[in-house]
Amino acid sequence: MIEYIICMIAIIPFMGFGISLMFKNTDEKHIAFIASSTTILVIALNIVILVKTLLSGHEPVHTDVVNLYTSSHFTFSIDLYYDWLSAVFSFIGGYLFWIISRFSKTYMHRESGYKRFFNHFLLFFSGINLLVISGNFETLFLGWEIVGVSSFLRSEEHTSELQSR
Repeated sequence: MIEYIICMIAIIPFMGFGISLMFKNTDEKHIAFIASSTTILVIALNIVILVKTLLSGHEPVHTDVVNLYTSSHFTFSIDLYYDWLSAVFSFIGGYLFWIISRFSKTYMHRESGYKRFFNHFLLFFSGINLLVISGNFETLFLGWEIVGVSSFLRSEEHTSELQSR
């Protein structure tokens, strides 16, 4: 049961990102709702895991989600690992991202890049979540690359806006 919840912590931000892509730039209320509810859901799942681990013991959970490539010397897989350290970082990260989503809802109101900001925001949140609960180096690298791509896209957008002025 806990393994499924940990998988959901990794998948839900990606789902929020995918859902936010479907809205128009003028649907600010829906985009902000998706971002805020995604972060709240991750926080709630972290609380559920915290309660379950407190009741059942303090054992870390390691789950092998999918094997992408296997050879005689190497296995490339997506692994998730959840212990006290990842619980703290995941909870605090979710809380900070929730605060940012609530603030940005009013701060970015009627800006031309509203949807783009929240898309980058959710992609960045997905990468951070994957970084925090990664169970092996390959998954850590995947999360790191998602964070890097979302940061690069945001900085390229900002640079092009400054050059057009």
